[in-house]
Amino acid sequence: MPIFSIILDLLVALSSFTILLMLILSAVLHVLGGRRRTARWASNDNSDDLPYVSIIVPLCNEDPALVGELLESVSRIEWPRDRLEVLIVDDSDEKIHYETRRIAESFARRLNLRVQVIRRGTRRGYKAGALNYAMRYARGDYISVLDVDIKPRSNYLQSLYSCIERGADYAQGLTEFRPVIETLTSKIAKYQEEYLNGTVYRFYTHNVFLRGHTFIIRREVLERVGGFSESIGRLTEDVELTIRLRLNGYRGLLVPEVLSEGRVAMTYGCYLLQRARWVTGSLLVLLRYLPRVLSSRYLNLRDKIEMLHSMLTRTSSLAFLLCALSPLVYYKLSLSMSEAVLNMVMVTYVVALMYLCISSRWGESGGISMINMLKAIASSLLWISTAPFILVYLLGGGKWYVTPKTLRQVKLYRPIIGIVYSVSMLMVAMLSIYATLHTGVLVLLPFSIYLLASLALSTVLSVYDLVKVYRTLKMERLES
Repeated sequence: MPIFSIILDLLVALSSFTILLMLILSAVLHVLGGRRRTARWASNDNSDDLPYVSIIVPLCNEDPALVGELLESVSRIEWPRDRLEVLIVDDSDEKIHYETRRIAESFARRLNLRVQVIRRGTRRGYKAGALNYAMRYARGDYISVLDVDIKPRSNYLQSLYSCIERGADYAQGLTEFRPVIETLTSKIAKYQEEYLNGTVYRFYTHNVFLRGHTFIIRREVLERVGGFSESIGRLTEDVELTIRLRLNGYRGLLVPEVLSEGRVAMTYGCYLLQRARWVTGSLLVLLRYLPRVLSSRYLNLRDKIEMLHSMLTRTSSLAFLLCALSPLVYYKLSLSMSEAVLNMVMVTYVVALMYLCISSRWGESGGISMINMLKAIASSLLWISTAPFILVYLLGGGKWYVTPKTLRQVKLYRPIIGIVYSVSMLMVAMLSIYATLHTGVLVLLPFSIYLLASLALSTVLSVYDLVKVYRTLKMERLES
């Protein structure tokens, strides 16, 4: 057997096994259910017992108006003003930084908030580097992180700190995401976030993954584990920090209530860049820490299952892509698939059907509605459609792109990039189906068809988003 055939079979087998393992772990967690280690705020009548909290807000070339909106929300947090500070660490260009500082200082005076604006003058380590830099100026015994587009609710710190009082080392709250404008991409992305909120604390007991914002952590704990990673965690510092915390024996709790509001990606092009960073960063973390997670003495079997499941879920789209495009290589090199690999793919299909039956009937209502089923299909199609771009992003080394959070930040070339990408990859998916039919590896046909459907959806989304953004921007210019 040619060496290329062996290598290709191994890649397909590994990809199929990755999907198979993720599905099995998902089914196991569905069945286990488990006790939810969550907490709600129990009012503390003595405000003297509340600690000093530093809220860090990293930003880079964001719309300065968002800073004022954020500080308005922070001012409504039910927490003693003399035990609260906001540190805005800004990596923006000089002109944007000047406007950000002016707005921050103006709102700080009017709202009687303790706000400090810090400029690094470099983007080293991206968000992780900014957070570590802000730690030098933070005076709080507890550190909380917010993004500039995240608006905390009034019970934000109270609910998070209630977990600390129960013995947790860090706590994560839920965020309700809303679209800036009603594009098709933002609607589906919003459903994805709702699904995450509905499953994250249903699946995981106390392996609560930090989400980059809306969390609190003991400062001493953060310092003991070495702060935020500027190397392996430069793209997803939250996932990497969570793994290190759990490997060092620290535990977190989730507050199962919405503590903040955020914004989802507005266009498919923005969604592509955002998801590429998340998946690439998670994959780097998975490759770096998998052996330590499996061998850790601080983690029991359930802990290891939950952490492995979370990391596999984040990176499974790449495994799906390899299965979907491998027929092109089989066809080009005139190779055939081995019997063992074919059987593994067939087992993956069987397990997938079993998981669908379990997940659709495992719930409070005992089933899943047609509307939710359609939402779930659209969500998975959108997720799969990003895989080719993620692969290119990964091979390119990964670069941090700021996700536009207001219409003023949106550049029309990003929606156009989404269209060009979707149409070009749609043609590749068609070729993959052609190759599948002519090489006889029909067992991979469902992968290629699903990839084709996902890219057809992304093409529709990209065109709709471009038209929607263009019309909205045009109307705003006319009104101004």
